[in-house]
Amino acid sequence: TSSQQLLDVSKTIRIGNSLIDDKSVSPKAFDWEEQFHEKFDIVIGNPPYVRVQLIPHEQIDWYKENKKTAFQRIDVSLFFFELAKHVLKPKGMVGFISTNAFQVAKYGKNMRKFLLEEFRILKLIDFNSLQVFENASTCYPSSSLHGKIQM
Repeated sequence: TSSQQLLDVSKTIRIGNSLIDDKSVSPKAFDWEEQFHEKFDIVIGNPPYVRVQLIPHEQIDWYKENKKTAFQRIDVSLFFFELAKHVLKPKGMVGFISTNAFQVAKYGKNMRKFLLEEFRILKLIDFNSLQVFENASTCYPSSSLHGKIQM
């Protein structure tokens, strides 16, 4: 055991809808530039799998108008890749566990194009139909590590 104390992160945790920055669409809209004045070296996460039926129609419309990766059906978890691009430093990296459906499905066309144009794919592990998460009934995860292309 160590006698070192853990860092206090209470002043760095933010709460809100991290994908929507328009308070007229979501009362918990989150403005990243206002909340964090610096970009990140790395973003690591497991974007949520949200059933589209649970998303209010005005938010779905907002996603379709404001997210370049939105195409046909909405998969909220994919918008986190787009968010990562905006919050990363020029040579930043992103590592996500996400759905693998966009890799082959028609709705993932814009997402695949986005990843090829904005990131270098460093590692991609497709778990196919392996049930990685115990309570996720139709989740087909993949794990990926991407390096941002310097612009």
